[in-house]
Amino acid sequence: MASNGVLLLFTFIHISIGHADFINVEVRAENVGKYGQQSLLECVYIPSQEAEDGKLLWVHWKKEFVDILFFHQGNTKAESRYSFAEPSWNTANRNVSLLITNTSVKDEGEYTCEMETERGHGIKKSRLRVTAKYNKPAIKFDPQTSTLMCESDSGYPKGQLRWFDEFGTEWTKSSEMEVDKTESGLFNLSRRNQEKGGDRTTKVVAPLVVIGSLVWSRGDHQPVDTCDSPVEQGEDQSCPDSPA
Repeated sequence: MASNGVLLLFTFIHISIGHADFINVEVRAENVGKYGQQSLLECVYIPSQEAEDGKLLWVHWKKEFVDILFFHQGNTKAESRYSFAEPSWNTANRNVSLLITNTSVKDEGEYTCEMETERGHGIKKSRLRVTAKYNKPAIKFDPQTSTLMCESDSGYPKGQLRWFDEFGTEWTKSSEMEVDKTESGLFNLSRRNQEKGGDRTTKVVAPLVVIGSLVWSRGDHQPVDTCDSPVEQGEDQSCPDSPA
């Protein structure tokens, strides 16, 4: 009985050593993808010297616990728009990075890159943040209602429109902002500025150069796009190209 116990203990130790994690997985923790374009999530595994001869058994990519790409026993299965970044990838290639085509807002989130070799197991998480540049703001003044309006659409994440006059005075607090989320997940923004009485808006706002400043809704208020456009009564003004 004692000899059997020693044999079982030896077998357990042997199996544990054989499956030790002798591979290091390298990923980029934070990735930025542009809406409608390709996005790359890098993942490369590097075996130690003891595991150089370990054959790759499987590779698994998940997005928030949902399977999106799986390689096992020579077969690769993947959801639409997902593939290995290397076009001619095979088990000899240790670059198992993920390629996403036609990136959408729903692709944003946490991803897991996991693999198993004969000599070890590796797993790392990576995050994708999606951005879409807002269209240049369009400005319009309605003299009948003394309303100044600025609109910008098809952007992500949710941003903020801010008003400044040529003297650097901010008018944002005196205006109302509307946010519309489209089916694709992109945002349309509009902000209206209406002065009580109307005369002051017509006399002061119309001649001024108004800056429609589009700002991410984050604490640092990092500008994404700005434009300078004179506002004429009743006329649509699209912001010109920003100076180089």
